[in-house]
Amino acid sequence: MTQLLRIEIQRAGEDLDSLEQGVNALREDLLALDVHGVERVVGAPAPANTRSAALEVANVLAVALPVAMPLLEQVAHVVDDWRDRSQPSHTVVVEIGEDRLVLKNIEPAERRRLIDDWLARCAATSPGEAGP
Repeated sequence: MTQLLRIEIQRAGEDLDSLEQGVNALREDLLALDVHGVERVVGAPAPANTRSAALEVANVLAVALPVAMPLLEQVAHVVDDWRDRSQPSHTVVVEIGEDRLVLKNIEPAERRRLIDDWLARCAATSPGEAGP
């Protein structure tokens, strides 16, 4: 069984090229894990008189991974480590189903607590996994 994880990087004053390079680096980090795939999310065309849809989709990845809590935990930590390395002012939103994890520029201990709480919620609702 496969589950889909959505990762959105909310940029902080970064140009599109820099954002794209950073997202590509995150994609490569995630592909090093035992995930089924990591793809960019393709959006609909931008409405007339609005900014390019490329700005909106350059920052979203879809990660297909097996239903396995240890792997989900690895993904969460890779994303958090990438955020610290690339642009600590970025906010990164990780979603699986209805559960959202928002990683932003807060103390590392608080981010770790947020990650642990999110993983616990995911474990409780994940099909095929034993809940707490």
